[in-house]
Amino acid sequence: MDLVPQARATHIATKSGSWFDPSTWKGGKVPGDGARVLINKDVSVRYDGESEARLKTVRLDGQLTFATNQDTKMVVDTFVETESGILNIGTAANPIQANKTAQIVIASKEAIQKNWDPQQLSRGIITHGKVNIYGADKADFVGLAKDLQAGDRELVLKGKPTGWQVGDKLVLGGTSYGWNGSDDDNSRFKDEVLTITEISGNRVRFTNDDITEGDNTVLRFNHTRPDIPEKNQLQLYVANTTRNVTIETEGGEDTPIKQRGHVMFMHNPDVRIHNAGFYHLGRSDKRKLVDDVGKNVDGSNGSGSNPRGRYSLHFHRTGAEDLNGPAAMAQGNAVVGSPGWGIE
Repeated sequence: MDLVPQARATHIATKSGSWFDPSTWKGGKVPGDGARVLINKDVSVRYDGESEARLKTVRLDGQLTFATNQDTKMVVDTFVETESGILNIGTAANPIQANKTAQIVIASKEAIQKNWDPQQLSRGIITHGKVNIYGADKADFVGLAKDLQAGDRELVLKGKPTGWQVGDKLVLGGTSYGWNGSDDDNSRFKDEVLTITEISGNRVRFTNDDITEGDNTVLRFNHTRPDIPEKNQLQLYVANTTRNVTIETEGGEDTPIKQRGHVMFMHNPDVRIHNAGFYHLGRSDKRKLVDDVGKNVDGSNGSGSNPRGRYSLHFHRTGAEDLNGPAAMAQGNAVVGSPGWGIE
């Protein structure tokens, strides 16, 4: 817990109550820019509002529960939950309501302070205790009723897309390879990123995010099954990547990879992550060789320019010591914009 020593806390929750109630905090001040927050053991704080205050750290020894019936937002550089902590962003019995959002933004405008954090573990969410994250349920992917052609203006699905809404982002997987294509505009693998504009039963209309000029209400590529005897046994899908619980890097894809946030659930299988979005997170760039802090696996000296283990959604030794014990659970989640493994 070297990143968040209790002695350095500037705002300490000494009694249970709302985060936004001054009386919850020692000294009577709600945490603001640069705050180093400590929620003491046996104290339960309810996060029931939206704040643009740029918190430096949050140390959770007690319980922090996000409201499920109103929009919430927290901006923080480093959030650490200790073994005694409990983090609830929705529960199985009471998920975040479908018309509400819960948002944690990892403050990422500046470079990681290596003099404070030489191991570069900060800039993200690191937990050792119990975690519940439950967004609103929705169909994370749905089968297509037929093959699609470039120029098509709607998706015809095999069933009604439960929970989908106008404004949701979709990814339609490519079925061919563009040898001269680019990942910048998805012309290499021919995936298509779409935004829903209309839903009518099992039919979905959209705008195409990769079309910047001209008619952007059409598909760019064919999406077809191969012409083989087993064709009818194959299924094409479209995925919905929008969630109403989000953990994301500030600035999104425009933020340099080495400054982005990461999420690590450590050493505790009591972790349940359902229907959440993890956007533009992760600093372990799989397009480059690993360069750890200290020593690399081959014995060479590392400078820490590309350390391993800083992923978008990382379960680190959450039950590996007891193969017959309870397992951590991740279901219905979306990972977008990761430079490496989305889920580790």
